[in-house]
Amino acid sequence: MAKKKTTPTNKPAAAAEKTAGRSTRAAKAKKPAKPAPSPAAETIDPVPEEPGKPGRPSGSKNLDRVIVQRHPATCPQCGSTDRKVQRIAKEQDRGGIIQRGPNTGALYTHIVWRDTVCVCGQHLRELSHENRNGGDQV
Repeated sequence: MAKKKTTPTNKPAAAAEKTAGRSTRAAKAKKPAKPAPSPAAETIDPVPEEPGKPGRPSGSKNLDRVIVQRHPATCPQCGSTDRKVQRIAKEQDRGGIIQRGPNTGALYTHIVWRDTVCVCGQHLRELSHENRNGGDQV
């Protein structure tokens, strides 16, 4: 006896009754309904945002800034102050008073050596005295 092929159109009646309530897709969970807004929320008007530019608020005051002179090191080969590479090579936590140069008499708390390369290719080691305490302490 040859088996009959079952197709959706010629399923046996018992099988059709079993699968009648099923769908091919998995049943999706029903989402709960959103609650209705409260009447109090409807009566309060939100504060409208003022249109404007982002950034600094209008009416803010400018700070008075003291202009100080910085003396950058110049390259002995080309005279430029521009650098391609700069890194801190050595740093000492040693305080004192600068004895020579344009800042004679200034206090410092650290001595910093920086390895730099000028735009012309000259390798330099720059020395700077820094006051990191910000005060008059030595």
